[in-house]
Amino acid sequence: MLDHQFPRELTLEVAGCPLRFRSLGEFEFALAGRTEVPATKIAEVSQLSPEALRQEARDIKAVERRFIDLISREFEQPGSIGRALREVDLHLFSQDHHWREIMAALRDKDTPYDELKRVAVAKYLQYLASRQELIKIAYRQQKRQAHVPANGVQEQAREGEPRFRETAVFDSQVLEAPAGNGTQEGQWQRLPKGEAVVLLLEQDLPLRLSRHQFGIGRRGEAVCFLLPEGQEEPLRPGKNIIGRDSVCNVILDDSLRDISRLHLIIELLEGGQIRLTDLSSHGTWVPEGVELESVTIV
Repeated sequence: MLDHQFPRELTLEVAGCPLRFRSLGEFEFALAGRTEVPATKIAEVSQLSPEALRQEARDIKAVERRFIDLISREFEQPGSIGRALREVDLHLFSQDHHWREIMAALRDKDTPYDELKRVAVAKYLQYLASRQELIKIAYRQQKRQAHVPANGVQEQAREGEPRFRETAVFDSQVLEAPAGNGTQEGQWQRLPKGEAVVLLLEQDLPLRLSRHQFGIGRRGEAVCFLLPEGQEEPLRPGKNIIGRDSVCNVILDDSLRDISRLHLIIELLEGGQIRLTDLSSHGTWVPEGVELESVTIV
């Protein structure tokens, strides 16, 4: 759990100041404030051209995939994250909030602190998600301005001039919580990206992967992943990967492009509990009010 105590106090040297932590909870709390985009970055992004915004979105996607693969391997091969992080080019990390310094200090720590590295990568993925959201907002704003000039007259694009157009980077983005049924008021909460949460499965749990409705439910002694067409895919004890990739335990239709290749990990625990870890680009959602407990994998 997040109150897990370290074998000895951890000290990280960041921006010339020592940061000291006695537990994973303290460490997680310190990084939670670094998942939002700083004001200086917001100003920079707002000045970028549409093509520059699209390129930045592509760059972030590539980095995101790298770290999602790293977390996925850690689930399959516990202890691999320390070795993998040492092989990562530190320039992949932003200097915002001193992320690059934090990761440089962390990756040299020995095996007992591997759990911190996993938490740090999950929090960095959440920072990247905030960057992606900012880029989408800036892109939409510029697109609106292009369609409605200051004089109120829509200008015609010159021959050969690139128009504002959505690309694959933006096409499948979900900007708001998905609407639809599943709770009385249609309210949903998004799982924290890359972070494991535990809940008690007492009845069928409506679940959305991006904008698509699924679910998890008990069928006798078995726990099943519930598909929209009424099919029920039994989940095996331990870890189950849900997504479009052929390596997944439950393979979803490849036409659902806003569902990630490796979208969600579902782990069956004792006592009727399940552990969910979202690895996706466009989110995994559960009904508002479902009690979620953040945990660490040790």
